[in-house]
Amino acid sequence: MSGIKICPECNVEYFAHVNNCADCGATLVDPEALRQAQAPSASGLNIGHMDDEPVSIREGEKDWIRELAEFLLEHGISCGIAQPQSCGSGSCGTTHHLVVARKDAERALQGIDHYYREMHPEMREAAELAANDCCPACGYKVGPNARECPDCGLMLMFEAE
Repeated sequence: MSGIKICPECNVEYFAHVNNCADCGATLVDPEALRQAQAPSASGLNIGHMDDEPVSIREGEKDWIRELAEFLLEHGISCGIAQPQSCGSGSCGTTHHLVVARKDAERALQGIDHYYREMHPEMREAAELAANDCCPACGYKVGPNARECPDCGLMLMFEAE
């Protein structure tokens, strides 16, 4: 399991111990569950020729998607950057998709997860703290059902209103 959850509404990534999106309140999901739900949407993308069924494994700003694509290519995973078919020039918004063949999706996602951890070692440390019922920001022992860290004030759980 990866150390993140994703908001299915606004695609914001959170640490795995967080349950609801702070922006829109939606229940966060595991990246695999979100990928499964979004897989059919790859047919609505401009991706050119791909030998196997293409799937979108990440979406975001062009520069970030390009960085991930370069990482995958360096590690022998064929991929592409796609944009919605309605956008021919690439200037109609910031959402681009990182697309791989379905058969390569799991390996690509594992590679990206490793890349995140290399770039952000604090994610691993925060996940370890949270797994031990400690605040991921300051390390204070908060217990398993704490909603807010009494030491630094970090919101640990969000309740739907």
